[in-house]
Amino acid sequence: MEGETPFNLSEEIAAWRRQLARQPTLRPEAREELEHHALESFHRLHAGGMGEEEAWKAAVARLGEPAVIDREFAKVRPRLRLLRAATAFLVSYAVFVLLLNAWRWVEFGTAAGLMLNLWPEALPAVGLHFVCIILPLVGLFRILKWEPPRWVAFGMGTAVSLLVGLILSILSKGRPGAEGWVGMLACGAGLAVYVRFALSPVMARMLSGVWMAMSGAAFCGLMMQLFGPHGSLLRGYLDWASLLFGPVVFGLRYCVVVAPIGALLGFWLPTRLDFSAPLRSVLMGSLFGAGVATSLLAIQYLWMDVMLVMRSGEMTSMLAREVREFNLQQATRMFAIIVPSAALWTGLWALKISKSRHLTPVPAG
Repeated sequence: MEGETPFNLSEEIAAWRRQLARQPTLRPEAREELEHHALESFHRLHAGGMGEEEAWKAAVARLGEPAVIDREFAKVRPRLRLLRAATAFLVSYAVFVLLLNAWRWVEFGTAAGLMLNLWPEALPAVGLHFVCIILPLVGLFRILKWEPPRWVAFGMGTAVSLLVGLILSILSKGRPGAEGWVGMLACGAGLAVYVRFALSPVMARMLSGVWMAMSGAAFCGLMMQLFGPHGSLLRGYLDWASLLFGPVVFGLRYCVVVAPIGALLGFWLPTRLDFSAPLRSVLMGSLFGAGVATSLLAIQYLWMDVMLVMRSGEMTSMLAREVREFNLQQATRMFAIIVPSAALWTGLWALKISKSRHLTPVPAG
C-alpha cells in the first residue's frame, strides 16, 4: 500500500537487539546466542518460501518476548554461575597440576615420575588464588560493567598473582617456589575462563561430558573407599571422613586425564545414541565407560612398570619383582571395582541423554 514503510531486515534486527540490551539479566554472550538462533530460524523459514517480514516475525516469536526471555534466563542464572565458577576452578586446578609436573620433570628429570596425586599442594594453592584473586577481580569487572577479552583477563590474573606473590616473598624474606610461579599462570587461566565463560550448544555438550566424567570419577572413588583394598567395608566399620572426602580427592587426582576424555565423550557420544531405544543407549554408554576405564588403568599400570624398569638399578631384583607383583595386585583390584562403576555411571548418563530426546541449548551465563 502507498505510504507503508518497506520492510528493512537490518533495521528490524537492530531494533530487536536494542530490546534485548534493555533486559537486566541478558549478558552480551546470551544476546549473541539468541541472535544466532533467530537468524538461523529466519533463514530456514525464508528458504522455505516465507517472505522476509513474515519469516523474521515468526523467528522472533518462536524465541518469545524479550522480557519473557529475560525472566527465563534469570531462573537459570544461579545454576549457570555455579557452573561457571566450578569450571573455572577445575581449569585452574588442572593447569596447576600439569605445569607443576612439567616443572619437576625439568628440575628432576624422569625421577620425578608423573605425579597426579598433587592435591595436598594444588588444592590449597588454587583455592587461595580463586578466593583471594579471581573472585575479587570478577566482582570488580562487574562493578565497572567491563568484560575484558580472554587474553587480557589471563594477563591481569597472572599479573595480580605475580604482584601478590612478590609482596609475600618480600615480607617473608624468601623466594617464590615452583608452586608460586605455577599458581600465577593457573590463576590467569582460571580468570580467563571465568570472565569469558559462554555456553554454545556444542560447549554445553562438552561441559556436560566433563562434569559427568568428574562425578563418575568421584563415584569410582566412593566405590574404592567402600570395597577397595583399604575400604571401609573390608575393615568392618565406616570411616565417614574417608567416605566424604575420598571421592573428591580421587576425582581431583585424575582430573587432568578424566576431564578431557569427558569433554570428548560429551561432544561425540550423544550424536551416536539411538534416542528411540533407551536400552541400546545404556549399553553403548556402558561399553564406552568400561572401555575408557580399562584403557586408563592399563596405561597407568604400564607407566608404573616403565618407571620401575627405569629405577631397577636402585633396587635388587627380588625387590623389583615384589614391587611389580604388588602393582599388579593393586591394578587388578582397581580394575574389578572401577571398570563396572565407570560402565554403570556412563550408562546412566547415556540413558539421561536418551530420555531427553534432544540436546537443548543452554543459555549463556
